[in-house]
Amino acid sequence: MVHSFLSGLRTRLTILVLLAILPVTGLTVFGIIQQHRRAARDASSKALRLVQVLASEQERLAEGARQLLETLAQLPAVREGDRTVCSTLFATLLKGSPLYTNIGAIGRDGGLFCSARPVDGFRDVTHYTVQRALQTRQFAAGADQHGRVTAKPAVIFAYPVLTETGQVRVLVFAGLHLARLTQLVGRTQRRDGSVITVLDGRGTILARHPDGEQWVGKTVPDAPIVKAILTRRISGTVEAVGLDGVARLYAFAAVRGTPQDGDLYVSVGIPRAAAYAEVIHLRQGALAGLLIVGLLALMAARAGSTMLVLAPVRSLMKTAGRLSAGDFSARTGLPYGSGELGQLARALDNMAESLELREAQLRDANASVRINEERFRRLAENAQDLIYRYRLSPARWFEYVSPAATAMTGYTPQEYYADPELILKMVHPEDRGAWQRQIHGGAAQAEPVVARWIRKDRTLVWTEQRSVVISDRDGHPVAIESIVRDITERKRAEEDRLAMEAAERANRAKSEFLSRTSHELRTPLNAILGFSQLLEMDQLTADQRQAAEQITRAGQHLLSLIDEMLDMARIEAGHIRLSLEPVPLRQILAEACDLMRPMAVHRNVRLQAIVPDHEVWFVLADPQRLNQVILNLLSNAIKYNRDPGTATLSCRETPTGRLRITVRDEGPGISQEQVNRLFSPFERLDADQTPVEGTGLGLALSKQLVEIMGGTMGVESRVGQGSTFWVDLPLIEGPEKRPPLTADGPSEPALTAAPENSGMVLSIEDSLSNLTLIERALVHRPQLAFLAAVCGRTGLDLAREHGPRLILVDLDLPDIPGTEVVRRLREDPETRQIPVAVISADTDPRQIHRLLAAGAQAYLTKPLDVSKFLDLIDVILQDRADSDDGSSR
Repeated sequence: MVHSFLSGLRTRLTILVLLAILPVTGLTVFGIIQQHRRAARDASSKALRLVQVLASEQERLAEGARQLLETLAQLPAVREGDRTVCSTLFATLLKGSPLYTNIGAIGRDGGLFCSARPVDGFRDVTHYTVQRALQTRQFAAGADQHGRVTAKPAVIFAYPVLTETGQVRVLVFAGLHLARLTQLVGRTQRRDGSVITVLDGRGTILARHPDGEQWVGKTVPDAPIVKAILTRRISGTVEAVGLDGVARLYAFAAVRGTPQDGDLYVSVGIPRAAAYAEVIHLRQGALAGLLIVGLLALMAARAGSTMLVLAPVRSLMKTAGRLSAGDFSARTGLPYGSGELGQLARALDNMAESLELREAQLRDANASVRINEERFRRLAENAQDLIYRYRLSPARWFEYVSPAATAMTGYTPQEYYADPELILKMVHPEDRGAWQRQIHGGAAQAEPVVARWIRKDRTLVWTEQRSVVISDRDGHPVAIESIVRDITERKRAEEDRLAMEAAERANRAKSEFLSRTSHELRTPLNAILGFSQLLEMDQLTADQRQAAEQITRAGQHLLSLIDEMLDMARIEAGHIRLSLEPVPLRQILAEACDLMRPMAVHRNVRLQAIVPDHEVWFVLADPQRLNQVILNLLSNAIKYNRDPGTATLSCRETPTGRLRITVRDEGPGISQEQVNRLFSPFERLDADQTPVEGTGLGLALSKQLVEIMGGTMGVESRVGQGSTFWVDLPLIEGPEKRPPLTADGPSEPALTAAPENSGMVLSIEDSLSNLTLIERALVHRPQLAFLAAVCGRTGLDLAREHGPRLILVDLDLPDIPGTEVVRRLREDPETRQIPVAVISADTDPRQIHRLLAAGAQAYLTKPLDVSKFLDLIDVILQDRADSDDGSSR
């Protein structure tokens, strides 16, 4: 009921108006409260000023009484207790002071020995004022309601006269007539009905106006106003009920000047109506004005809401009703403006226009949907991927299968519609369980599902399937939409990639095996070739020299086989590193001819080079590898030539802008069937019919090196007429350089004369045969002592202890690697300047570069060439000797 009442717009507007008036009402009430407080402060201030005036008057009376008693206390008659003189003096004084009822003195025994009025045998030390003066030994005041001497109520003032020891000798007193005090208070009476009261610290009324006769002399400590005054005891204001039961605003103050402030109090009580008359008037006016404004505002709100709010709202409601009924042509008809109702009317009309436009667009969209559905169907039917929608509940069946199913699986869409389990039957039995859990388990798959399907013709096809689960409002899966792609070709490519990776792993394993085998073979071969060379240097018989040469030749053959196998392994693994640069061809050919001429002379073969002297050719190649290829071709041309015969090296430019290098021999030639097998590794043609040694790797390795350098290699041969091998390399620009191409053979290298050096050579090597070889080689340098260490740490200690002139380090040591030995030798200040030469079977160029960069002066590979080894020792020791001489100078 309340809700329906408040739902009305007019009621709500009225409530809003009332809510708008509330702040004004609050401000008005707050102003009234503030005015009331201000009026209370003003009334209290006025009352305090008045009571302070009255208190000042009372203080003046008390001060006069005190001064009078102090003066009387100094009289000798009083101090000596002379009754006659003292009484006469006090009587004379009393006649001139009508305010006092009596003046007298009390002796040490408490008896009244002196009085302005005759008294016989009076003794009273229990009076309040007397007790107060005796206890404090100071001036005191208090009321005497009965007037024990004069029989008149009075205010008693007492002053003690003390001895030199501080004891009370005499007590002088005077009594102020209460009736006179009341008359004095009455003269200050206000005309607004205020009450003025004087009382002492016990709550005794000493003076009051009006109604003084009724209250003076009475002690009323429990009266509300008296209790409030005696509780505070100094000064202040309070609203309380007076002695006559009337509520007033009281201001009170203690009369100062008495021996104890607070013995006498003066209060003024102003009626509340008089104190707050102005603020009450203002409050009544403000409340009346507020009521009138509120009524007028409610009337204006009621009248204005009908015209300004309710009528437009009804129009808006009417338009909204028509729109909800589907009439999108309805409009409000209200004028648009900046106000909320105008904006609401504009928004409602705009919404109606939008709905009308959207209805038209919806009709067009429905037509477009039908067209797009048809397009999607055509797209799905023309797609190569299989697209289908499979119903899960309430029963399972295919709702749609694209025509691509026939090409992918061999089954037509009609066969899928006829058999809801057809796809499950097609999935390979090994993949069926996982496929069924992932696809038809009712869960959407973020990753595609890969499985093998069995086609209708029983062949296998690899499929990749992506599915989306369609759920109802309760989240239960009701259908699956899937796209299936044939990934058979991709799977084959992946299998090929895996096979290639396996082959690469096998190549790496083979390369590692060959590298390790090379290292293991080089170590004993070092001793074989080294000792054979040492034997050749000794004085031997002809048979012994021939045997030594056979050992050397066999060792060199085995070393070539190892090097070629290692190069082949590096090429196959793709680890061979070439430095392609402009290479002067004449220099390469000249060096090759010089190196091969001794072999040609030994084989009775004439070696000739036909190179135009005016041509300067540069080819893009690796100098070392190109030299290796030329040497291999020249070596074959010499070894497989006739006796006597000719081997010809020539070169020329080709029409394609390349340079062709040819090597021709006059040997037995090669058949076409043999040519087809010529460049295969380990393929030696008619090896059992010729005494020529070989490995069958040279031509295969050369062909691969040439192709890596961007060239080509081939052969032309006729049986009985010889063979011609050719290499084509790209020509490039380069600086002019014409090294001489001589037909004369190089002279045999001679051993360099040993410098006159002395000292010690330290060899750190774990192989006893290699240590023996080095020791035997150093016999040819008798000025050098030999020191050996089989462990790295021992070698370091010996190096620091003996300071050798040269240290030889093997890389494979039993305790620490040789690389670590080199590093420690270079870091130790005691061994930093000693030359170090590395001797190892590891021929990896990267390893050689690392050791040389780490501080080694030389890197020798096993097996050692003894002559080169001794020459190197001479060079290193000579360099150090020169360095020592320079530093000493």
